Amino acid sequence: MAEVNLNKFWNNLGLVIGILSSIGLTIVGNFQETSILFIHLMGAGMTFGFGSAYMGVQSAISYFVRNFYEKHPEINISNKILYSKIAVSVCCCLLVIVSGISILMALAEFKGESIPCWSESEGGFTLKLVATVTEWCLAICFICYLFIFASEYKLIEYEEIRFRMKFATPGNGEKVVESLSLEK
Repeated sequence: MAEVNLNKFWNNLGLVIGILSSIGLTIVGNFQETSILFIHLMGAGMTFGFGSAYMGVQSAISYFVRNFYEKHPEINISNKILYSKIAVSVCCCLLVIVSGISILMALAEFKGESIPCWSESEGGFTLKLVATVTEWCLAICFICYLFIFASEYKLIEYEEIRFRMKFATPGNGEKVVESLSLEK
């Protein structure tokens, strides 16, 4: 099968952005809204912001390699998958913007004592609901994006791992003593 000519920058960028999104998710899980709100919101922003950027990078990679898929129809990755990725990515970006703006406006209008027990009379309640609904929509979009990858994951094959033990001998460098294989 032919090689795909793609700059490593895109894979490295996707890796870094994916790690930042994952760190944000850990922050959200470890700093709940009831304990340290600012840290929780920062983690949510990282999760959804970097997560949406990750989707954008992965969609760009799919766009760059689309000609490869077209030349190899046996791979069975259609343009529908590419356009689905792009649509979900764009949707996530829009939802991140709506969520971010609505939670900031809601916090600015909030006049109550306890954010977790926010009621309609404390101001900004509708905006808080908008932010909450968009966060749930973002979570659903993330899951949908992962499902879109399923057809590509089916293309991955596992090959055995081989370990080699080496030792240095005087005068001729390293020499392979034995090759260990996980074969039965």
